Amino acid sequence: MRQRGAGSLTLTKISVKRAIRHDPKRSAEAIHKELEQMLEGKKVFAPVKRSDVPQGLVIRSHMFLKYKYDAQGKLEKLKARSVADGRAQDRDLHPNKYSPTVSLEAIMATLKVAAVFRRSIAKFDIKGAYLNVDIDEELYLELDPTITKLALGRFPELTEFVEYGRLTIRLDKALYGLIQCSRLWYMNISDYLKKMGFRQNPFDECVFMKRDMIVLLYVDDILVISPSLEEIHWLEAELKAKYGDVESVYAEKFTYLGVISLCHSTSRTLFAV
Repeated sequence: MRQRGAGSLTLTKISVKRAIRHDPKRSAEAIHKELEQMLEGKKVFAPVKRSDVPQGLVIRSHMFLKYKYDAQGKLEKLKARSVADGRAQDRDLHPNKYSPTVSLEAIMATLKVAAVFRRSIAKFDIKGAYLNVDIDEELYLELDPTITKLALGRFPELTEFVEYGRLTIRLDKALYGLIQCSRLWYMNISDYLKKMGFRQNPFDECVFMKRDMIVLLYVDDILVISPSLEEIHWLEAELKAKYGDVESVYAEKFTYLGVISLCHSTSRTLFAV
């Protein structure tokens, strides 16, 4: 078990088997919700028969549950997360796994511009970002018996695909854990920004500009500043149209990768923590 404090919140990650023993009903509901997103929502994978899969293309998958508690110790959120075991992938197929992230210097410089010139600021979090991107190789996942049993409880029609007590699935999207998933996501979001007319900074691959609007990328966390709040709303609408679930923050105070921007009506101050 791992615990991480976040102000008044506590996050706990535990294995599926332990979660089922601890809280069978809510754990099963969270797992069913995750499987629904993977099979029907994002269409991350599709069931296949193991006997039809070419040899050497099956890797293991894992699932854990994340518990989020408030300051009083009350469960606030329970979510299951599926990941692939990328350690079993063929490294020779992916010689370039590099995926850039925005530099701290670019973050501080951008926030300074926002403070000095009184720009509007917002941040966007694209939920399940990697799951919006098609995978670039043929790959299959094997679910362990516990997850297979839970999957059949929600989707009994999958019974015909079960062999040796396990469900095998064809992976269609860049699931977390794959060695190339972050690069595939970066290529997707950067190409989309360019199609919208943004220019990429030649010195920082995660800084994009369109007129006076600046966009910073750190995986699925996006920071935007602009003299026009309407332009930020336009970008938010475009991202939602493309990727679906986008969490937006327009606030007097928020944190972006450890850099806190405090915005006041008469002055703006930046703190790095």
